[in-house]
Amino acid sequence: MPFCPMCGNEIKAGELFCSGCGNRLSGTKDVPTYQALQTPDPSASQTEDYSAMSKEESIKLTEQLGTKYHSLEKMQKEIKELTDSLNHSANYQTKRYSAFRFFWPYLVYAAVACTIFYYATGLTRSLFFAPLILIVPVILIIVGAVRSRKMREECNYDAANYAVTRAQKMEEERKRLYELTAREARLRSQMDKYNGIVPVQMRNKRKMLYAKKMLETDKAGNFAEAMAMLDQKIKG
Repeated sequence: MPFCPMCGNEIKAGELFCSGCGNRLSGTKDVPTYQALQTPDPSASQTEDYSAMSKEESIKLTEQLGTKYHSLEKMQKEIKELTDSLNHSANYQTKRYSAFRFFWPYLVYAAVACTIFYYATGLTRSLFFAPLILIVPVILIIVGAVRSRKMREECNYDAANYAVTRAQKMEEERKRLYELTAREARLRSQMDKYNGIVPVQMRNKRKMLYAKKMLETDKAGNFAEAMAMLDQKIKG
């Protein structure tokens, strides 16, 4: 089972970018298990005492964290969309059209015309329709050959232009993905110091707004108390 070497997210066959972190994949191999990089526990070096915060400081912190968690969620969503788009574009193959694709209907028309004039000649017993048995089908084939060649050239030209446009879009998406991934990494590093106090389930804007409401209504006296109460409520 292939996994991303950066984040450990499971990778689908044929993907060139990880849908979890946007990391470009090259030569991804199956590995039996994924072992996450060992990082120091942010709570171990936590020095700020959130229980000593005033209500006003706690409310301000919940607002700041809510905004940052929301920005992080938006970036993660856009990273996934860009990654999916790049994976889809990487598997795209430029179409090439043949003239026969547009020519075969004229062969059908020629055959139908030949049949109609053949039976018309037999039914009327007149030589008036006899030359048309060959003339009309030949004209249809010639017209079809000219038009199908022109249509093939037009379609191939459009397909080539589309391929160029798609390549330009992919390059822009790669740059955007690189920029977003770097911004996300910086924001995550800024948020790591709160991991020791903010449980995983509450690292989003909605939970931070709820914590703010608890502080404003005196249900919690400080940030640490609000986090502890919400954590207990989620677990309970």
